[in-house]
Amino acid sequence: MTEPIMEFEIFIDGEKISDLRSPDGAVTFIPFTGRVDSPLFRGEIRPGAADVQTEKPGEARVLTARYLFRGADAEGKPCSLYVENVGRLTGEGGPIRAVPAFLTDSECLARVLRGKRFRSEVHGAPGGVRIKIFEEDAT
Repeated sequence: MTEPIMEFEIFIDGEKISDLRSPDGAVTFIPFTGRVDSPLFRGEIRPGAADVQTEKPGEARVLTARYLFRGADAEGKPCSLYVENVGRLTGEGGPIRAVPAFLTDSECLARVLRGKRFRSEVHGAPGGVRIKIFEEDAT
C-alpha cells in the first residue's frame, strides 16, 4: 500500500454548521480549522475554510472543501498551500474518496505537486476528520 504524502488534521465546530433544505435540494456549509505536519509542509489553515456539501434529489451528495494553509515548506521557507478537495458520497462503506487540487507559492512544494494527479481519503477522527493525500500512479 502506498503511503500518503501528507495528512491533514481537520477540526469541525458543529455549532458553526449552516444548512438549507428544500424540495429542490440541500446545501450544508461546514467551516473548519486544521493543520498539517509532514516532511513536505507544515502549516495551519487560515480563517475562511469550508466544506460545502450540495445534494439534489436522486443524486449523490457532492463535497467541495476549499482551504488555505500558511506555514513552511521542506526547506523551512514560509509559504502558502491552497487545497480544493472534491468528492461524492456514494453510500459505500470506508473513507470518503475525493480528488484534491493544489496551488502553492513554494518552489520546493510545487516540484512535488505540479503536473501530478492525487487522490484523497477522508477518515473520521475525534472532533473532525483526517485527510490522507496520495499521489496517483502515473500509468
